[in-house]
This record gives sequence, C-alpha cells and structure tokens, in this order.
Amino acid sequence: MDILTTLLIIVAIILLILLYFIKKAKKNHRHKESLEILRKIKGTTKKVETPEESLAHLNKLALDFFKNYLRIKHEITFVEIAEILKAKKEYKLAEFCDKMEYNLYSGSQINKKRVLNLIEEFIEITKHHKIISGPKEKSNKN
Repeated sequence: MDILTTLLIIVAIILLILLYFIKKAKKNHRHKESLEILRKIKGTTKKVETPEESLAHLNKLALDFFKNYLRIKHEITFVEIAEILKAKKEYKLAEFCDKMEYNLYSGSQINKKRVLNLIEEFIEITKHHKIISGPKEKSNKN
C-alpha cells in the first residue's frame, strides 16, 4: 500500500470512532432526560395531595415528553399528538394521549387509582421510547 491509501484508512477509522462516541453521547443524553422525567413523576405521586393535582403534573410532564419525542416547538394538545402518533402507527402512545385527553376534559370524576394507572403507563412509555433532543419542526406562525 502506498502512503495515501494508508492515510485514508486511518482517517476513515478515526471518523468511525468519532461517530461512535457522538452517537453514544446522544443516547446517554436521551437516557438522562428520560430518567429526569421518571424522577419528576415519582415525586408527583408522593408529594401531591389530590388526584386532580397529580393529573395536572402528569399533564405537563407528558406534554413536555411528547413535544420532545416528536420534536415539536409549539403548543399542542393531546388530541393533536394522538393524531400524529396514529399516523406514525404508534397506537399505544396515541391511546395514552386519548386517555389523558379524556381524563383532563371529559368532566368525569378522577380518582387516585386512575391517575396512578396513567402515571405507571407513562413511566413505561418513557422507558421504551427515546427522546430526541432539539426541535425538528419549523414554526409556521404568520
């Protein structure tokens, strides 16, 4: 082999190593964000006194999670999130959003057991779905 070929191979190897470490760092960052959400939710179940307050905290955390997960910058409702998720064939996530929408706005009485079930479902979602950092969507405000 001549020197140019050897240098190209070395540069390619270095680039591959750099890409590996960059990808690993991004994965660790997403994992840390997921853990932070889990800590907030677990704190919610211990500190909040009423089911309505727990649901309000879960509402904020879930909206933040889905905005990060879908890389959305603007305000969005669970109905809109569910539509996006159904289009992406992520039916379990869409079902959770439908449940949140129902519990928040149906006017039905919320109880502690129902809120805890929603929190447990949300914890499972955050464990199994990656959060993507940075906004993807462009704001289309006039």
